[in-house]
Parts: sequence; C-alpha cells; structure tokens
Amino acid sequence: MGRARLRYNPGGWNMRSLISGLPRPNTKSSDLYQRDGYSWALQQAEALRRRDLEQIDWDNVIEEIEGLARAERKAWVSHCGHAIGDSDATV
Repeated sequence: MGRARLRYNPGGWNMRSLISGLPRPNTKSSDLYQRDGYSWALQQAEALRRRDLEQIDWDNVIEEIEGLARAERKAWVSHCGHAIGDSDATV
C-alpha cells in the first residue's frame, strides 16, 4: 500500500487525502457507531493503540475529531467574547 500524503490548504488539513489510501472499516464498527457511541469510541481507541488500521472506522473517527475541533473553536470564541465584554465593563 502506498503512503497517503496529507495536504494542507488555507482552509485546513485535507483529511480525505489522508484516508483515501487506507483500508475501509468493517461494517460492524460503523454499525456500532450508530448504536452505541461510547462502546464505539472505546473500540476505536483500542484499535488505534494497537495500530490496527484495518479496524479503524476512518470516516466516523474523522467526523468526531472535526466535531471536537469545531466545539473547541466555538468555546474559545465564546470565552474571548466574554473576556472582551468583561474588559469593556471595567473601562
């Protein structure tokens, strides 16, 4: 299997280019994602620890990581807004 290249663009990392060369997950992992997100996350973490690339549900793992990034950014923007609002009140 050839090594996938991760490309960066101004909008962010192109994760699709990274996973295009990776094996597809078994449908059991994708089904578990829909039924029991907690168990799915534990299963994926264990597969990652073992470096078992064939067991990784890549599309859903990427979706979850992107979701975490969006949530973190939203929280950061909110905190900045509160900090700016608080500093305006003390001036």
